[in-house]
Amino acid sequence: MTVFIGENLRTLREEAGMTCRELAYEFDVHHATVSNWENGKLKVGDDRLEEYADFLE
Repeated sequence: MTVFIGENLRTLREEAGMTCRELAYEFDVHHATVSNWENGKLKVGDDRLEEYADFLE
């Protein structure tokens, strides 16, 4: 399930024309954190997941 969420985050980010660094800057996290979310290595916290989804819509 985590990888599926990460794949969706990557797709939404790319559709928004943003890099990992740009998205990381917007949410005050390290760009490696965004990459790890997208690759399923780290789980996005439920509290932030909705925030990211809203931002990328």
